[in-house]
Amino acid sequence: MSTVGKTIKLSIEEHGLGRRHAPDERDQAYMLAPPKRTERTHRSWYDNGWWGDQGATPMCVGYAWAHYIEDSPVTHPKAGAQVQPEFLYHAAQLVDEWPGTDYEGTSVRAGAKALQKMGIIGEYLWAPDMAAIAKTVLEQGPVIMGTDWYNSMFEPDSKGRLSLDTSSGIAGGHAYVVNGYNVWTNLFRIKNSWSRSWGIKGHALIHADDLGRLLAADGEACMTKEIEIVK
Repeated sequence: MSTVGKTIKLSIEEHGLGRRHAPDERDQAYMLAPPKRTERTHRSWYDNGWWGDQGATPMCVGYAWAHYIEDSPVTHPKAGAQVQPEFLYHAAQLVDEWPGTDYEGTSVRAGAKALQKMGIIGEYLWAPDMAAIAKTVLEQGPVIMGTDWYNSMFEPDSKGRLSLDTSSGIAGGHAYVVNGYNVWTNLFRIKNSWSRSWGIKGHALIHADDLGRLLAADGEACMTKEIEIVK
């Protein structure tokens, strides 16, 4: 096996994925209406609190939504995870698009449904395009992305940039938080669920063009319209 092949295999063994694609035409009725304009040129949402690590598990949806709640604009009264990601993952499997629970992964939508049933969030909406994602991150808060994850994306470069090399092949589906954007560089910041040791202190940067390609290839971007304080 080549060095590249060994690196990819090691990355998959160490870093789980788990987002399952579940298209639903009804989502078209729940599209996010971002601000019509923004004066901001950059923003990074606070995320120096609780940080989870899914390890090799397929629980990325549970961890991504737990990170989203942690990093949302709402101030929470207690420290630590506001919702346990493992519990959320299993709760999502109970309401997702597939029968039973004898499979790995779940959908971004199911994570939102589970949080809604718990009374933690209100309505959840979908961003129709990259412009909506950019304006939302600049003005309203982070978004949850569910996309393909290519083998080239497991290891960001020394500057934290992700490489979207489609020839490397798709490793699986992944859910993660987008919690920063810079208009001048056209880079989005993602927060992953592979601990702070991954990338640059748990973050990576991805160019808007690359994120747009992922969104167009059966990806989704979700944001809650209302978040309730977890007591």
